[in-house]
This record gives sequence, structure tokens and C-alpha cells, in this order.
Amino acid sequence: MEKMLLGLFLMATIASCNSDRGNDAVIEPTVIGVWKLEKDLVVSGADHSTILHEYIPDDCKNKSTFEFAADGKYVANTYNTINSNCVNSVMNSQYQYKKNEKKLIIGASTADVLELSDHKLVVYAADNYDSNNDGINDFVKYFFIR
Repeated sequence: MEKMLLGLFLMATIASCNSDRGNDAVIEPTVIGVWKLEKDLVVSGADHSTILHEYIPDDCKNKSTFEFAADGKYVANTYNTINSNCVNSVMNSQYQYKKNEKKLIIGASTADVLELSDHKLVVYAADNYDSNNDGINDFVKYFFIR
């Protein structure tokens, strides 16, 4: 009797392990969560490849966080050095991530999502500023990590 119960238990265990194999759902990375700025690159608007400047956040800027909530709310909690003081400002907005188009829309601004993984988000956006004075507005490539 014990051998029969042990055999049934083993068969049930094997069957349950085998049934788990069919549930290998692929989990897509998401923008939802809190991100920190790793660096940003100012890129020439003329050729979209020449890097004009690279900015690495200082200790003050490193306190900044950028949060994308599941309900479509975006909170930029930014810190900037002003007159030797680390000053905080908060911006609240709505966002939308269009996965198929790889577009991130925050308020009225749209950016291209170049890379999205569990730990990295790379966004390419118009800067509306001409950093190299060539008469063409440049772009910024933002690198975020979590």
C-alpha cells in the first residue's frame, strides 16, 4: 500500500512538473518603474551620429529619479546645482509608451525608445537647441538605469 501511494505521489509530482513547462510566457520589459539618469549625449541634428557633448550626472544630479507609473503618471524628481546648492524640483505629467512604435510620449514631447530592458532605457529626443551653432537643432540620447 505504501509503495502504491509513493508511486502515485511520484507520478503526480512528475505530471505537475511537466505541465509547468507549457507555461513559459515571455515577459516583455516595461518602462514602468523608477529610473535614474546614467548619462546623456548631445548628438548633432545634422547627421544624428556626431556626439557633441557627453554629460555624466554630478553628485547632486544623481539624486534625481524619473518614475513611470502603471496608471500613466510620470514624475520627474530632478536635482540641479544652482549657486552651489543642490535644488530639487518636481514635474508631474502624463505619459504613454507605444511599444509597437517604440515611442515614449511625455506631456506634449515625443521621443524614440532605442533600447528597453529590465535594467536599461535609452531614449532619443529632440533638444530644440543648436549646441554647435550649425543652424540645425540637435538631439539628446538619454541613458537611464534601474
